Amino acid sequence: MIAYSLIALIIIALGTTIYVVRKKRKDRGW
Repeated sequence: MIAYSLIALIIIALGTTIYVVRKKRKDRGW
């Protein structure tokens, strides 16, 4: 069960990072 929790946290972290990066690079057409 711990493994599933870690995977979920990693996915959420990656999704958040991608969202923030895309938000910052709005002017570049991302």
